[in-house]
Amino acid sequence: DLEEGPLEVLRPVDDKLVVLLPKNATNFHKKDFAARSATRKKDAERRYAFDLVAGATVGNRSLYEQTLAKAISDIQAGYNVTVFAYGATGSGKTHTMIGSSTEPGLIPLAVEDMFSCIKHDARNGWELTCSFLEVYNESIFDL
Repeated sequence: DLEEGPLEVLRPVDDKLVVLLPKNATNFHKKDFAARSATRKKDAERRYAFDLVAGATVGNRSLYEQTLAKAISDIQAGYNVTVFAYGATGSGKTHTMIGSSTEPGLIPLAVEDMFSCIKHDARNGWELTCSFLEVYNESIFDL
């Protein structure tokens, strides 16, 4: 029912853990579900651990500071860094990675930090290479 709001299919537990709720665990009968799920294995919730779980209200800058900003010094030291955004169509991957004019995404924030580091570094001979790829329907596109 739309009157009850959006259907909850996953729930961040903390900054490292997400619980994927079973298909039949709707907002309408969560209390009934807890009693039944103990006896039906296929109805059990699934838990997934990540390096970081960010909820829907976390802004791009905050997400950048918690993740990619920490890798800028590794990039300066010559390490390769990969940022991977995964999710369903319409889930916010493009907004998170590219952003908007009012809320830059992870890519522009990282580029800004990298060029700031290069500007303030006395060493000569910087070479910075970036690739942007999209994987869609098992095909890779060079963006």
